[in-house]
Amino acid sequence: MHATQPMEGRGAERTEGLADGDVLAYHRTAREQVDRLGLGQLARGTRVMLWGLRAYVVFMAVVVAVQVAQAWH
Repeated sequence: MHATQPMEGRGAERTEGLADGDVLAYHRTAREQVDRLGLGQLARGTRVMLWGLRAYVVFMAVVVAVQVAQAWH
């Protein structure tokens, strides 16, 4: 077996007999490919959505804090 062959297409019966070295070699090759690609830029819509979700979380934390403060008094 070569380390560059994808393991996803293999059935469970075919992966049971793999040696540890084969699995480690595949993992090492896959990790090198991921490292070469690096991080990509997020689309503008994705960035807007993430900032919107952050603002929502902060807003809801304030709402909960106000509700807890009102219930305490």
